[in-house]
Amino acid sequence: MAETFFFGLSLLPCDEVAESFAEDIMFDMSDDVRCRKFADYVVDNFVAADSDFPPTLWAHAPDVMPVTNLLPMELNAIMDIYMLSSTRRILTFTYL
Repeated sequence: MAETFFFGLSLLPCDEVAESFAEDIMFDMSDDVRCRKFADYVVDNFVAADSDFPPTLWAHAPDVMPVTNLLPMELNAIMDIYMLSSTRRILTFTYL
């Protein structure tokens, strides 16, 4: 469920991102070291106001700039096809 909240951060107004991250995502996060490292990375690079990519760059309420999370959902669907198929394929990513 936390992954749904994570993708939803971009749909919030930029002044609500840090609070939502702390209350909705961090609260439900497991106590795994990898999860803590990932959360620290996200805060240091995306959530904090003094980060490299602060929420003012990428978070907007839908009425200001309509956005969707269709790209991550599409990538997830593609990965499911490859991972759940009976034969394993080597994935090739092409950069445009």
